[in-house]
Amino acid sequence: MCADCDFSGQNLAFADFRDQDLSGANFSDAYLINAKFDGANLEGADFSGARANNATFRDALLSNASFAGAEVELADFSGSRMTGADFNDAFVRHAKMTKDQALQSNYCQVSLRDASARGTVCE
Repeated sequence: MCADCDFSGQNLAFADFRDQDLSGANFSDAYLINAKFDGANLEGADFSGARANNATFRDALLSNASFAGAEVELADFSGSRMTGADFNDAFVRHAKMTKDQALQSNYCQVSLRDASARGTVCE
């Protein structure tokens, strides 16, 4: 358990954080390629500017987490709860995310590749 821990800027490729309490943790600008966050509590965590390509967030709690400016290509958000998550200016490509998950989060100014975002409301 590591609530409010600071992992900013660290190389955490292939790290296993499954089922951990990481609420409020700072992963900003971290290298999270292939990291596992399945079932973790990541409420309020900061992933801004992180590279989380091919990372998994299955069934994670991501309410109010920030992925602003992050790169999440091929990331898997299956079953995660994302109310209030911030994806502003993130690069999202081939990520597994439902329409409902996108609608629960701030998905404005997202660089979408091979996808569409019709009918979204951005403030």
